[in-house]
Amino acid sequence: NGKINMRLIFANSNTIGSKIIRWKTKSQWSHVGIVDMKRQVVFEAVWPDGVVQTPLDKVIARSNEWEFRELPVEHYGPAIAYLVSQLGKPYDTLGVLGLGFNRNWQDDKKWWCSEYVAMVALQGGNKRFSGNLHTITPQDVYNATEAV
Repeated sequence: NGKINMRLIFANSNTIGSKIIRWKTKSQWSHVGIVDMKRQVVFEAVWPDGVVQTPLDKVIARSNEWEFRELPVEHYGPAIAYLVSQLGKPYDTLGVLGLGFNRNWQDDKKWWCSEYVAMVALQGGNKRFSGNLHTITPQDVYNATEAV
């Protein structure tokens, strides 16, 4: 079918932020990132730094629980080009707060984790997230993935 799977990591921790996100989104997970297994790095949107590359072992070390899943994309090249092009973009603090208050305070120049992953998937041809990104949660992304 021509689809290629992107490897994702879902995680949570004991931080207050993680607990609030899981409570408000009714999810086991408070975070999601895209894993480059060859380089052992995770592309992720994290507060307060924004879109960064983090060593995979650091993501695992800061997590209480974590799980690898796969998300299919049809056009891997455009997905990866977009993924890299967003490095350094700020974290969308107001957008994620809007998610908690059922408001669309999304900023197209900033990202929270699940919004970033969903947009990368869209760039790769996965239409699962073509609705309003301002409502996308880690659980929504998780529900679209396959076990590794």
